[in-house]
Amino acid sequence: MEIRHENQVELHVELDVSMVDAVASLVDSGRYATQSEVVVHALSLLLSTTQPVEQWLRGEVAAAYDQMQASPGQLLTSQQVRTQVAQLHWGSVADPR
Repeated sequence: MEIRHENQVELHVELDVSMVDAVASLVDSGRYATQSEVVVHALSLLLSTTQPVEQWLRGEVAAAYDQMQASPGQLLTSQQVRTQVAQLHWGSVADPR
């Protein structure tokens, strides 16, 4: 018997058979008490990984894009980037501090 808290709402979802089997396997193993716990944990993991990426995209990536749009003459070609990375790499290999 599941105990529901006042802030919980029942949600109907459809899953592939393989996902249903995976959820059942996790419950059967004793790792989780209920199917709901499996889904809640999976969603928590998803949110914990996607939110930082969203923040990075909206912050640093958006700022870099805006800077690129404002000063397109300062952009490097892919070959220039490869050359700089190679120089940094080989310089650090030659001089292992």
